[in-house]
Amino acid sequence: MVALTPASLLTAALSLSTLASAAAFPPFRRSTTLHKRNTNGPVMSANFPDPSIVKDGSNWWAFATTGNNKNVQVAQSSDFSTWTYQDNTDALPFADGVPGWINSGDKAIWAPDVFQLQSGAFAMTYSAKVADGGIHCIGMGVSTSGPAGPYAKVSDSPFVCPSDTGAIDSSYFRDGDGALYVVYKVDGNCCGKDTPIMVQEVEQDGYTPKGDAVEVLRNGKYDGGITEAPHMIAKDGMQILFFSSNWYNTDYYDVSYATSVDGPRGPFEKSKEPLLVTGGDLGGPGGAAVVVDGDSVKMAFHANEGGPGNAGKSRLMWTTDLGVNRDDRTVSLVATAPECGALCMSGVGATPEVQ
Repeated sequence: MVALTPASLLTAALSLSTLASAAAFPPFRRSTTLHKRNTNGPVMSANFPDPSIVKDGSNWWAFATTGNNKNVQVAQSSDFSTWTYQDNTDALPFADGVPGWINSGDKAIWAPDVFQLQSGAFAMTYSAKVADGGIHCIGMGVSTSGPAGPYAKVSDSPFVCPSDTGAIDSSYFRDGDGALYVVYKVDGNCCGKDTPIMVQEVEQDGYTPKGDAVEVLRNGKYDGGITEAPHMIAKDGMQILFFSSNWYNTDYYDVSYATSVDGPRGPFEKSKEPLLVTGGDLGGPGGAAVVVDGDSVKMAFHANEGGPGNAGKSRLMWTTDLGVNRDDRTVSLVATAPECGALCMSGVGATPEVQ
């Protein structure tokens, strides 16, 4: 007879949780074992979807989709752990007027991303609904007053705007050679089409295109029809493209990644399993932004308030540190201490078909 110790009961409970969670996901090639993952959050009570992050000196700044009566929400932290919502700040107040291409009757800003240029100014890229139709396209702004803005428009025309689908979820990336890029999603799921991820090189001003955009990733059989929220970093001679799959308003939403050793134009190889999926306290994690900070790699992402089973409610910001293994081209969540207590959560990974 096997004695039922507290440890054995916990192991059994986790095993049942793993099986139940795995059964809730779309079909994958195989299920992985249970992982402990170090995540910190939610770091604020505010609805803060699609967070982006940037470091200015010793301070971290985060930006989010329209909400709480602000076009672009802002939060600040001195340690990447404790965050303060900036209740009196709107980074994109349109003080110089709404750009002519944006629908003035519905000027909600989606997924803003902020990046510091070589000049010291800060650039913002975002998406909004166009004035003459239902699609969303990508715009730009520049701030010379610091990361919190205000950001001034750079054009009355969008940066990119495919007429049949639109484009959203843009973010900046600087490669090791100094070249600057904007990564974005062609918003094909608006219209029953694929959702390729594109990379467009830009001048150092942050908004003038150089050459043509290149497709680097496309939704595959196990992405639920969608790849979106792309964000790229360079680390240890490798480009890592983070993205989310499936619909954002379901528990199937995730954070995945693909890697390239040949540059930001690829080819990219999808990972064998997602980085973050629903499980434990996390429901529908996605919309991640990642920054290399010296030897460390920082990530912010959103997850549904209340955890699994609460898709469609407020999306709160979480943070974590990442580890990168160049040899096997993998990314993992890093535990900061042998016993990370409340910051440890369990989740079920799954291995999608690599396409």
